[in-house]
Amino acid sequence: MNWNYENTIGSRIPVALIIITTFLSVAVSLLSLSSGYYIIFQNLFYIPIILACIFYLRRGLLFSVLLSLLYFSLLMTFAGFGELESGIIRTALFITIASLVTVLAERTNDAEIRIREKNNELDAANTKLKKKQ
Repeated sequence: MNWNYENTIGSRIPVALIIITTFLSVAVSLLSLSSGYYIIFQNLFYIPIILACIFYLRRGLLFSVLLSLLYFSLLMTFAGFGELESGIIRTALFITIASLVTVLAERTNDAEIRIREKNNELDAANTKLKKKQ
């Protein structure tokens, strides 16, 4: 997990949000697709994709790829090959956004770790200086 959420009560919140938004995205997709709407609903998939990538980094990216493929398979099941091109484009966009969010979240996480390490070094140096006085 990202951002020190491990072993805390707050660690359940991202999981719950991802599960709820994934369920809602799939449910709305099924309703929309069965009604013949093939375009509007897919933007809901960005919510669990981005949440998963922010909180779970590479595992979130894997989840996002799987969710994107689920979207594509639902679209092909209901809409058929008439939506093949747009389905491929949307799926590629989901995976691209997921990859970008993952890279940015990893960089943020790494920067936070480096800042924390530097702060610890500065605190140790400050304590050492105070002992000399």
